[in-house]
Amino acid sequence: MLEGLLPVRNQLECEAVKSMRKNWILAASLFVVLATMCRAEQKVLEEIVARVNDDIITRSDFEKSKQQLRQELGQQFFGADLEREIAAKEQNVLRDLIDQLLLIQKAKELGISVDTELVKTLDRYRDENHLKTLDDLEREVTRQGINYEDFKSNIRNSLFTQAVIRQEVGRRIQITQEEINKFYEAHKKEFERPEEVRFREILISTEGKEDAQVKEAAKKAGDLAARAKKGEDFADLAKKFSDGPTAKEGGEQDFIQRNLLLKEIADVVFALKRNQVSDPILTKFGYKIIKLEDKHESGIPTVDKVNDQITNILYMQQLAPELRVFLGQLRQESYLEVKSGYVDTGGVSSEVKSEAKSN
Repeated sequence: MLEGLLPVRNQLECEAVKSMRKNWILAASLFVVLATMCRAEQKVLEEIVARVNDDIITRSDFEKSKQQLRQELGQQFFGADLEREIAAKEQNVLRDLIDQLLLIQKAKELGISVDTELVKTLDRYRDENHLKTLDDLEREVTRQGINYEDFKSNIRNSLFTQAVIRQEVGRRIQITQEEINKFYEAHKKEFERPEEVRFREILISTEGKEDAQVKEAAKKAGDLAARAKKGEDFADLAKKFSDGPTAKEGGEQDFIQRNLLLKEIADVVFALKRNQVSDPILTKFGYKIIKLEDKHESGIPTVDKVNDQITNILYMQQLAPELRVFLGQLRQESYLEVKSGYVDTGGVSSEVKSEAKSN
């Protein structure tokens, strides 16, 4: 019976990883409590909320998932809007936890391995945060108060769910060019955008320096520009030598319009080609070296320019209902018991489940 109490199981919700973006270290705090509570050495007795085949979801799993949801929504909404979003999404917390377990179990049943993808994902996080080695990544994660094995487990579970969705659901979705063209014509105005660029920069400051020091700064900037043009990693150079506020991010700037840049910078950067590095540019702050990462022309782009973007939109639109059908099938094939007082909003009715078994 579900009223029984069992020790906490070492299960981590894979959805915690989905909240990580480029600046994932900030997101890490969202599952610190989640990770620590699930460590194997804890012997706390827990109320079981649901049984999913041989796995369980405890009340702590459920409450921590609700807490995480509130934290994530709190970064996007405020006041009445926040409470409205929480009310709408909290009702699906148990459903999502069950979904995760079903997908992870299916991955293991299918013999899916994500070891290679796990290493690649960890290495990508290392690279994006300009850390030299995976040991540095482990130290940074640990510095944030997170057990590194728990951190990897979250990523591994996320990769399992993605692999199953891709293999069992996503591969059946085919987006045609006709669908893309139709969407483009119906939403063409929404793709309109101003001329803007995304780039990396290195600043060698001249503020408060004497003439001799300014000359040294000019030489240093010239040397760095030459090294970048020869192929040295621009982000690494920025992190090591830039005096600018974006140095820790490898000099990265998000998309920005021409009118928001100094004229001497705008004139140069908008004339660059993608991945081209500029000569040092003298500004009132010092010498700047620019590497153009991407560029958007003003106006409405042609359909071929947004083909991939529209494909992703249509794919996600079609994936959501197909995924719910697939998860419903997994529920029919599984032993699933939810404690009285809790609701699985993705549950399959007993009539449907009985009919599936009889067939």
